[in-house]
Amino acid sequence: MTALIELLLLVAFALVTMLFGWWAVPLVGLVAGVALRKGRWPFVAAGFLAAASWALLLIVSTVRGAPVPAFAASLGGAMGVPGWALYVATLAFAFVLAGGAARLGWAVAGRESSGG
Repeated sequence: MTALIELLLLVAFALVTMLFGWWAVPLVGLVAGVALRKGRWPFVAAGFLAAASWALLLIVSTVRGAPVPAFAASLGGAMGVPGWALYVATLAFAFVLAGGAARLGWAVAGRESSGG
């Protein structure tokens, strides 16, 4: 059952990102924290699922012909960092957005333990 929930969350992260943008990711993260509350580290799982969904979106965009690698190289050059660093920052951003919101959902759902 957990694998099905994680698959649904992976799809949800990608779908809300496509429809509403990055700001909707914490909303799904909040739901993920509640849905995965019986797990040991649901906020880490939610963060990885969000990052994986964004990685899939980048891959699909590249396969469909969007100049993602060229853009990353160009923007990275303008910022003085390698293009791959922008991929890492993008995925880390998704991880933090979803993981932080999932941590809140986990705590609100009553799974919060004393001492962290």
